Amino acid sequence: MHPPARRPSGATKSDEPVGRRWKASPVPPQTTRPPMPRIAKLMLVGVAVDALGVGLVLPFLVIYLHEVRDLSLPAVGVLAALPAVVALLLVGPMAS
Repeated sequence: MHPPARRPSGATKSDEPVGRRWKASPVPPQTTRPPMPRIAKLMLVGVAVDALGVGLVLPFLVIYLHEVRDLSLPAVGVLAALPAVVALLLVGPMAS
């Protein structure tokens, strides 16, 4: 009795065995999506830097507004969440 055929390194789970050989995928996974343009990569880097900056500033904003400006914590929470809510309301309809 023959041992079961081993799947070659380039074969995927969706490939079907044909006799003792595996049929290769019709389209390699590397060519399914075109490469991202340079300007899009730069924009994604900018979005990541912006998100990092917001994440670093937000805790200090809460401390500043509560301790220095004497705002209550619920008011500070509303003020800190307001830009995200406005962005969600404005960008949400544009995305669909």
